[in-house]
Amino acid sequence: MILRRLPMAAYVRLMRKGVPFAFPGYSDAEWCCMTGMREGGLTGAGQLLSAEHGQLLTDILVRRQRDPLFFPAVPGCLTRLPAFCDGLVERFLDARGVDLVAHERDAVLDDLARAAGLYPFIRQLREMGPVLVGPEALRPFAPELGARAFVPVSTPNLHHEPGGIGRAADAVEDALAGRPGVVLVSAGVSAAVLVDKVWDFSDGGVWAIDCGSVWDGFVGIGAQRQWRADLYADPARWERWRRKNLEGV
Repeated sequence: MILRRLPMAAYVRLMRKGVPFAFPGYSDAEWCCMTGMREGGLTGAGQLLSAEHGQLLTDILVRRQRDPLFFPAVPGCLTRLPAFCDGLVERFLDARGVDLVAHERDAVLDDLARAAGLYPFIRQLREMGPVLVGPEALRPFAPELGARAFVPVSTPNLHHEPGGIGRAADAVEDALAGRPGVVLVSAGVSAAVLVDKVWDFSDGGVWAIDCGSVWDGFVGIGAQRQWRADLYADPARWERWRRKNLEGV
C-alpha cells in the first residue's frame, strides 16, 4: 500500500477547479471487517464488526482501484499497528489483486479539527452548499456549513439495517436533485459504502467525502476522543475553538 500525504489545501484546490473526487474512509473498523479480525466484536463507538460488510468494503477497493479520482483514505497511524507491520494487510490486498494507493486521512480531518484548522475547508463548503449526512445530533450544525440539505442516518450500525445504506443513498440523490454538489458523510463503518453508492449514481460527478467524526466537536458529541472531552470541559476554550474553525479568527 502506498500512502499519499496531501494537505487539505490540495483537496480544496480540486473543489475550486470543479474536479470531483470520492474520499471513503478505511480506518481500523473497516480493516477489521475486511480481514475478519475481531469478527462479531464491537468498536469503541459500538459498531458491530462484520465480515459480510467487510466484503462490500473489499469489493469497492477491487472495483475502484483504477479510478484516479476515487481516494481511499487511511489514517497514517494505522500503518504502525501489528496488522500492517506484520504484513497481514499487504497479504490481504495482494491476494485480491489490489495495488492500493491510499490518501492519509487524519491530517486533513481529525488532526486538522483538533488544531482548529478547518476554516479553509468550511469556507469552501459554504460556497458549494453541501448535503450533510450523519446522525441526528449533527442536524443543528447543517446551517453553519451552509448545507442545502441534511440526511439523517442511524448510528452506530446503519450497515446492519436491511437496506439502510441504500435508503440513505436514495435520500442523498433526492437532495442533490440532479445538481452537482458536495456530499459530506459521517456514518461510521457504513460511510465508505455510502460514498461508493453516491459516486455510482452521480457517475463520478459529485464530491463524496467521508468526514468521519470531524463535525462532532461542533455539537458536543464524541467525547470518547480525549481532545474533545477536554474541549467540552472548558466552555470558553470550546467556543474559541468553534469560532476559529468557523470564522478563521
